[in-house]
Amino acid sequence: MSEYIIYNPAMKTSQKLSFFIGEDGLGIMSVPTNKECIEKFVNVLGIKEKIEKYSVKNCRTFYYSEYTDEGEAIADQWSYGVWYVQVEFAKKVEKIDWTKSKFYVDDVVAFEKEKLGVAGTEDPVLWFVISDFKSGVDLESAKKSLMEDDFIKNFVAEKKLKELSSYRSVAMSLSGEKFEQLITNLGEYSEAEFLEDCNDYRKRIMDICVEHGGEVNFLHTNR
Repeated sequence: MSEYIIYNPAMKTSQKLSFFIGEDGLGIMSVPTNKECIEKFVNVLGIKEKIEKYSVKNCRTFYYSEYTDEGEAIADQWSYGVWYVQVEFAKKVEKIDWTKSKFYVDDVVAFEKEKLGVAGTEDPVLWFVISDFKSGVDLESAKKSLMEDDFIKNFVAEKKLKELSSYRSVAMSLSGEKFEQLITNLGEYSEAEFLEDCNDYRKRIMDICVEHGGEVNFLHTNR
């Protein structure tokens, strides 16, 4: 029986949901992508509205990594085995106040028809910086700095990227402590592109979050 974990769901608008998903246990290789399974995931989050469209993409982030020491290779620090799901509903979803940021989903094996595996190092994937803040004020201050930072603006212009995209979520520690969470999409790159071209870019984004009191790895906020 497959068991998956939904991490950090967020309503980006009243009709758009996003969350990260991984597989519980070692040997993470794939997640289901067919609509029946996506509906199962959404139902676990307490949403019953009809799905209009959705997408499931490979992503990598430092946030879920257990390799956080400075001596670790950057490629190892940015975890595989996490996927990014976006769902758009036909109607507005009533506001939901989730009391946790980690949800277990089982009993989906009967619905698994299509699956998306782990991307290869040459495949483009989404890269995210996720940061937990103890206050919304600190989060908004960090977000403002990210939007106004000259290095980031120049990098985005030089590489002809979309404007840096961030959205807000809520995270809960195992002890019940609540954090305001900023999720920043750095864009879609292969591993080589990310390591060669985006090293200063990702470091600047992470440094700004830390400077404003953010924690950029889940281990530091007791998940």
